[in-house]
Amino acid sequence: MKSLFISLSISLFLLAACTLTTMFTTPPIEQNITETQWISATIESSESTFTVVTQSELPGADEHGTVVYVSPSSTDTTGFISVWFDLKKLLGEEVGINDSLHFSIDVLQTRVNQATVTMNIIEEDTETVISTKLLTKNEWETFEATYTLSEDPDNLSKFLLGIVASDPATLDFYIDDLKISIQFSSGGVS
Repeated sequence: MKSLFISLSISLFLLAACTLTTMFTTPPIEQNITETQWISATIESSESTFTVVTQSELPGADEHGTVVYVSPSSTDTTGFISVWFDLKKLLGEEVGINDSLHFSIDVLQTRVNQATVTMNIIEEDTETVISTKLLTKNEWETFEATYTLSEDPDNLSKFLLGIVASDPATLDFYIDDLKISIQFSSGGVS
């Protein structure tokens, strides 16, 4: 009787431990990316250029301070205006296959009543739209999306996050406050 009680107690303890392990996951880790870091990891496309703007009359200038202005590289530009961030440079070797990345960035357009932009990921030569946002003129919008890595970034020569004008394609826009949170698939830092 005593051994049955001990055996039952151990079984219940193990069952509870397994249940707790599967119920709780490691909370996402937010990368502390400074403005200088994300600006230095910015890559211009052939169709666009970016400028760091420190003093401006933009809506919300008191909250946003220094922002990046993304614009066509010339008056002949007809392609999609975009800005890209080198995620390998920003994340280093901390992430791996099946880890989830949550991106957040503030975007402002001041040209048309409504415009559409997309948030895209490039892994090697494959570009994927991970979110689409309708922007209202003169309003900062927080653009968010989550992406699960299908490949280990160490094996990629190109791993980029982009904000791309969609409609109109030649839309110029402002960006600020890039944030990235990581949910590790292995339950901790790999």
